[in-house]
Amino acid sequence: MRRGVLPGSVACAVVSVLVASFALAGDGQEEKGGQDEAAMIAAWMKNAMPGEHHARLGAMAGKWKVVVKFWMAPGTEPQISEGDVTKKMILGGRFLQEDYSGMTPDGPFTGMGLTGYDNMQGKYIGMWVDTMMTSMMTSTGTCDASGKTFTFTGDYDDPLDGLRKKMRTVVTIINDKKHVEESYVTPPGGKEFKMIEVVYTRGTVAEFKVKELQVQNVLAIRATVSKEQIGAKIGELVPAVFGYVLSKGGQPSGPPFTRYHKAEGDRFEIEVGVPVVEPVAGEGRFETGTLPAGKAAVTLHIGPYEKIEKTHCALEDWMKSQGLTSAAAPWEVYWTDPNQEPDPSKLKTEIIWPVKPISVPVR
Repeated sequence: MRRGVLPGSVACAVVSVLVASFALAGDGQEEKGGQDEAAMIAAWMKNAMPGEHHARLGAMAGKWKVVVKFWMAPGTEPQISEGDVTKKMILGGRFLQEDYSGMTPDGPFTGMGLTGYDNMQGKYIGMWVDTMMTSMMTSTGTCDASGKTFTFTGDYDDPLDGLRKKMRTVVTIINDKKHVEESYVTPPGGKEFKMIEVVYTRGTVAEFKVKELQVQNVLAIRATVSKEQIGAKIGELVPAVFGYVLSKGGQPSGPPFTRYHKAEGDRFEIEVGVPVVEPVAGEGRFETGTLPAGKAAVTLHIGPYEKIEKTHCALEDWMKSQGLTSAAAPWEVYWTDPNQEPDPSKLKTEIIWPVKPISVPVR
């Protein structure tokens, strides 16, 4: 069977509707012959076919690591987050679909976008939805003669102040391994400023980095377990800690964590807890405490928890290569709830290890 733009019966139905609409548009005039109908169908099929503009979008298909900078207002320090993006051409090369998954200072973030080229409008078109809004952002755009710079414009309703604002987004393809997306916002009666910068890098972003930590109030339970019991014990203690915090009127300020204090043979002393906005008084096995401020080496483990040991070892090796050593006990932060995400390959666990420079003996 010859493959058309649409599956057989659907295509016939659409063509029939189009032909009927043209006939009605004649307003009583004599129906045109089969040759005219064929020309109309040919014109419709030509409009539906992807071309060079769609091929330009296809250059951005693939798996990407991204670094995102977000400015709340002009002159402020940006919030920085990281994520993973998969872009692929769909519907026979007509649209570029983008699937984003990452973390922000407020927690996990996912989003999805579609970009295409409308042959009828002669413009690029785009839409975006994500987990931080219930509206859909749409835009239209152009591309320069080089095929490397796309410029999109559109309006959106800002949930922070309720105002409708203009957004201009420029996508610049640096090479086949990197492109940059910059979004500029113009508030009503105000001046345009850069709000978002997203740098896409194909498979070359460093997996490890050092960041500055702020002290965090926590409520936790300590336990000593064997290596094989760690996962089960964490699963047992996390709901107990959350329940205690809420029963005392406390407010969690982030996802749960496990800190590794001591290891003697096959026995580990662990601290399972949750960060809280204000200190919560301990009682019995529940202890109030803090996670320390200062520099820490961090990385993100994506996948089953049973395989996280290799990521711990890789982070420790990287620390040594950077002239760093442990300054305090490390901990894990569980950004994905396994009760909400049944696929272990999608679990995200951040490893945080306080560090200090390796001291060089004085001779």
